[in-house]
Amino acid sequence: DDKLEIRGDICTRDPETLVFPLYVLFVIDGSISMEATDPPDPVTGVTGRERAVRSTWEQLLEDGPEGVRVGIVRFSSQAQSRTATDLDGDGFADTYFTADMTRLDTATQALRITDRTTNYINAISEAYFEIRTELINTEDQASLPLSKFVVVFLSDGLPDVDASAGARGNTFDGITEAIETLQELTDQFRVGSFEFHTAFISSGQDAFDKQAQDLLAGMAQAGGGTFRNFSNGEEL
Repeated sequence: DDKLEIRGDICTRDPETLVFPLYVLFVIDGSISMEATDPPDPVTGVTGRERAVRSTWEQLLEDGPEGVRVGIVRFSSQAQSRTATDLDGDGFADTYFTADMTRLDTATQALRITDRTTNYINAISEAYFEIRTELINTEDQASLPLSKFVVVFLSDGLPDVDASAGARGNTFDGITEAIETLQELTDQFRVGSFEFHTAFISSGQDAFDKQAQDLLAGMAQAGGGTFRNFSNGEEL
């Protein structure tokens, strides 16, 4: 009387119809210091960060794979998506990821613009908002366990102090906690995989670079990603 037998049929989806979505979000520093650490090519006017981002999404989208989408965020003191798309014409963005190469090309060119200071918390908060929007608006929720979200965060140094963000604003603990919250978001929606990678463009100032490297390496560790260090002038 303590055993139970169950009989039935399990209807699975046809494996040939399965899509494994890949979402890649570039979060790129556009603060004024990037003019020195990643200056534009004197002939073409193109920066290293532009070349790196463009070559990546061109490879990802080269054969028009189903389910691959790319988003681009440029940040300084504020963070803004360059790939926001209004699908239903109501004046509000429905997605921040796209496979439209013309839109991505325009968004990538905007990465050469520099201004103001560096705010990591605002950049990570924007990434959270965009990924959350995508997760909520996904029509096929059953595809989320098959999906992979990747954030690639690139900067050339430490964030500036943000008095409006409170005591834990742009501190190591505040930043890594924000990334952990992003990880928790994808766990909540049962996303198959989430990675937060970081890249550092060295300024050539050893003491300053060491602090920035430690922060960005800690960010990658918090997000289950990898950290890469690029010397000043080295190709990304």
